Amino acid sequence: WAGVIISTPLIFGKSCLKWLLPTILFFSTFLASILFPIFGENTKQFLQIFIPKIFWLDFTPMGYIGLDITRLKIWEVSINSIINQPFFGNGAASFPIIFESQTGIWKGHTHNLPFEIALSYGIPAALLILIPIVLLSINALKKLNLRKNYLSYENLFERAWITSLIVLMTSQMVDIQYFDGRISIAGWLLLSGARNILKNNL
Repeated sequence: WAGVIISTPLIFGKSCLKWLLPTILFFSTFLASILFPIFGENTKQFLQIFIPKIFWLDFTPMGYIGLDITRLKIWEVSINSIINQPFFGNGAASFPIIFESQTGIWKGHTHNLPFEIALSYGIPAALLILIPIVLLSINALKKLNLRKNYLSYENLFERAWITSLIVLMTSQMVDIQYFDGRISIAGWLLLSGARNILKNNL
């Protein structure tokens, strides 16, 4: 859901906010009416029956029944481990051991790529890796925003390319799909394309 919201203004520019914000407000109100009796208990029950659960269950505690631990706890352990070893980290793939020793529950990673790098290799290594990637993405997007042919096919294609990169990077803040080879390959292809956009003089 966040990816859809982020990608829309990145592709269409600030002008889309005049219809994007009312759309978000409408769907937020609609979702709230499914979860809470803001228009009455009967309306809430009707919507919960009429609207498939797949669209609204994850916004309720029922959608998380059976989960043994939350991301907030995972991030808390991650941050404390980073603080304990800020410069050189705890070593590659050390998070599962650290987390299990503290909670008795096994988790394979930190569910946040910057945390994962900093925990394993230290904060300096994380900054050296992440800052160039973030700056490259931002500078490529800025270059596209300066073009006069905003609605041309080439510009829209390249905006979609950079948007895909930014959304993919954002998704790594709440999970690490990067560990899937297909996702990591896609990420580096998008990153190389962003570098090419910066080098392009058009």
